[in-house]
Amino acid sequence: MRYCKRAKKGTFAHAERMRETPTATEDALWQRLRAWRIGFKFNRQAVVLGWIADFYCAAAKLIIEVDGGYHTSPQQRRRDAIRDASMRVKGFLVLRFRVAAIQSQLDTVVEVIRLTATGRSKAPPRGRRRHPASSRLSLAETAGKWRGKDYGVIDTSLP
Repeated sequence: MRYCKRAKKGTFAHAERMRETPTATEDALWQRLRAWRIGFKFNRQAVVLGWIADFYCAAAKLIIEVDGGYHTSPQQRRRDAIRDASMRVKGFLVLRFRVAAIQSQLDTVVEVIRLTATGRSKAPPRGRRRHPASSRLSLAETAGKWRGKDYGVIDTSLP
């Protein structure tokens, strides 16, 4: 998946290596997002605007990032903020989830991703629905449940 033609030399090769050796948390989330399982096609370790996104949904212009301990340093947080701002300018939405949140609340994380993709996509989700009980929640209701609580979502999409 090559969204960006002007990536630095070696970026695509690095993304391919990252796809071959995912972390356990990335793999757990990938198993829930792959093959249209939530109604949208996601790519793993995709190069978007010269950056490597952990997961990318083109239909919703949605980027999902899995933030481990490496992302807590002040230098990396600044880099992430610059990267996310450049993505927002081009119309992308970046959702960041902490590793601990994915490990402890995988169903909720997947539902937030599904509802966000549904809200941003021009086309309806396709395929069979895997979470019929949770599909009754609207995006606003789900976001309201997360707002004000630290569940591991790092929302960098708001100014």
